[in-house]
Amino acid sequence: MKTRMVLVVENETRSLQVICRTLDEAGTRYQVCGSVRDAWDQVRMNPDFTEVLLRLDAETPDALELCRWIREVKSMDQLPILVVIDEKQLEHAAKAIEAGVNEVLAAPFEARELRMRMNLQLTAHQRRFDQAHVTARSEPPAAKVSESGDVSQGEASATQPLVKLLIPQVDPASMKMTYDASAEEVAEWKNSEAVGKVALDQ
Repeated sequence: MKTRMVLVVENETRSLQVICRTLDEAGTRYQVCGSVRDAWDQVRMNPDFTEVLLRLDAETPDALELCRWIREVKSMDQLPILVVIDEKQLEHAAKAIEAGVNEVLAAPFEARELRMRMNLQLTAHQRRFDQAHVTARSEPPAAKVSESGDVSQGEASATQPLVKLLIPQVDPASMKMTYDASAEEVAEWKNSEAVGKVALDQ
């Protein structure tokens, strides 16, 4: 069976970040192209691509031509095409379907929707992390015993610390990791014994 290899053609920064992070989490190989013209050349030269994820907007008017050309040489099963269209421009969806795309995804979108559309599965370590996060959120509050001996499911204690998960992101301007917080807040977290760190790659 052919290993998945996705050709990504996306010019919107936020969507590209979501796409790359989602594919990385699924352990899926991909290549990013800066333009539809580059994507055209890649499809011609590289037979390893199994899917195409393509932005369709006013800045990529030749995207439909690329879809039509792909359908002349590859069927919908041989090389599926997922087109990303801004939710304010969904009138172009009909033209995309006519050009032979398999799926239309409205932007902005979340990683979970992209995984569903592309039938992506999380890697083993990412599944462990997700499951631990879900378990921590779904644990019921501890039972209370009243003076009369009755046992009831109590509410969380007012003194119980609030657990907040902070995942750093890449700032596209500086290409550095950021917590979307001030330097003072980050320094306070680093010096606090109540703040723990989790290595996501373990």
